[in-house]
Amino acid sequence: MIFIDSEEDKKVKRSSFFAAAIWIAISLALTGVGIGGERGIQVKKVNDLSHESGKLGEYKALVIGINDYKDPKILDLETPISDAKAIAKVLEEKYGFKVQLLLNRAATREAIYKELRSLAASTELNDSVLIYFAGHGDFDRTYDDGWWIPADAQGGNPATYLDNVQVQKAMRSMKARHVLLISDSCYSGTLFGKARSLPPVIDDKYYLSLYNEKSRWGMTSGNKTPVSDEGTAGHSVFAYQLIKELERNDKPFLSTQEIYTQIAPVIANNSEQTPLCRPIVSTGDQGGEFVFVASMKKELKSTIPKAQQGNSDKEILFWQSIQESDSPSLFEAYLERFPSGFFAPIAREKIEAFKQKKATASIPPEVPKPKLFVEVEPASAKIRILNISPKFYQGMELDPGRYHVEVSSNGYETMEMWERLEAGKDKTLRFTLKKKTVPQKEISQQPEMKKDYYPDPGQPAHVPESPEIHAENTAIPAGDKRWNWTVFIRASRDVLSHINCVEYTLHPTFPNPVRTVCQQGSPDQPFALSSNGWGTFTIDIRVMMKNGQEKKLQHALRFR
Repeated sequence: MIFIDSEEDKKVKRSSFFAAAIWIAISLALTGVGIGGERGIQVKKVNDLSHESGKLGEYKALVIGINDYKDPKILDLETPISDAKAIAKVLEEKYGFKVQLLLNRAATREAIYKELRSLAASTELNDSVLIYFAGHGDFDRTYDDGWWIPADAQGGNPATYLDNVQVQKAMRSMKARHVLLISDSCYSGTLFGKARSLPPVIDDKYYLSLYNEKSRWGMTSGNKTPVSDEGTAGHSVFAYQLIKELERNDKPFLSTQEIYTQIAPVIANNSEQTPLCRPIVSTGDQGGEFVFVASMKKELKSTIPKAQQGNSDKEILFWQSIQESDSPSLFEAYLERFPSGFFAPIAREKIEAFKQKKATASIPPEVPKPKLFVEVEPASAKIRILNISPKFYQGMELDPGRYHVEVSSNGYETMEMWERLEAGKDKTLRFTLKKKTVPQKEISQQPEMKKDYYPDPGQPAHVPESPEIHAENTAIPAGDKRWNWTVFIRASRDVLSHINCVEYTLHPTFPNPVRTVCQQGSPDQPFALSSNGWGTFTIDIRVMMKNGQEKKLQHALRFR
């Protein structure tokens, strides 16, 4: 929507959908200007295609520009007034138009309605009419229609807008040979007719044929998207190029398409706007086109600085030759030659982007620290890293380098090893301690475990361990921070052949936490149990041998 209360957004984009609704209304039926209606005077000689010949009708223009809105809820604009005044000046002084200006607070709902009605009532068969609008508009999605937003409108109250049905009525009643609507705002291009290309040779016959046939054309600064209210020399992007083209034309005639083919590429290449210019469907267009006829009785003082006009073509050619380049030196050369050029802000942004890209490229990507995991048997063994002070924990992140790992337990021989960790590569070490042949004094006697005793999950169990049997697990991400995991027994083939069943005691939050597997299954993952979850815990395992003996293990479930 167009109503923005934030002062930071003062340089607003004119998202005006009124033009779309105008075309919708026109397409319903222009009974007053139907194809079968009267035809104006045919101009047969090129010398008669002039304002001085008396054979052309009047060239009339209604030019509306609104910067200042009465309601503070409707954000004021920056350029419409200067755009409208400059358009009116060049039309009147160079092309012989009779111009009616409606600016700012004078462009009320009532005033615009009266001027449209007056224009429709006074138009004759040979006349050419141009309507220019620069200001806010909005699109009514309920009725698929639109409004012009007059200076006295109340924000959010469509009853105070000018319904485009009123504009449709005025245009339908015009008997004019040519009608051209120029809208510096967003527009829906779905109602345009087929485009007509320029002929290979543009001569006097071309202009005579365009003038003699009836036309209904529209030229807009953008498609159905907001268009910029900012530009150059106090004008919008679209208005700046349009005014410049009208002013610098040195030919006696200038067609609408000629203007469009000059300004559209420049606007599209250097902004997010996509200008459109085509006949409008179902409005009585008969193949003609609005022709601007020069009437230079005095030299027109340009509203665009002469220095800017003189350098314009060179600047555009220079820019087009470098705009896709990835060399900052070319954009620096452009700024050196055109420090206040039209594309100078873009050039500076590109140079800054190159600098940031270079700075980013010089910073090496951060490589995650390696994590260390240590699996031990017995599970109660103590793990230390001797060459660092922090206490070890599973998944400990360490800087790349060599580490001295020690694993010890009462009643077992201590094991040590040096291991090198590399950046970005996790490491898992496995230690199986051997029992000492001679018990040490420090070995404390553990109470005999009952056959049906199971410690709480997650708590270390000081139970006899079997050095030839241990547990492992695999895990793969399952989405939503969950993992699919499988725990299984690892032992020699001979030992596996003597196992009857394996009982796994899971965390009590699992349904049926005590689960028994009696099938060896895959040789890669013998006596496997699979499940899923999001948290790690310690699994108590009871390996039941065929000879009636039992081996108790613990395995810390790990996801990585």
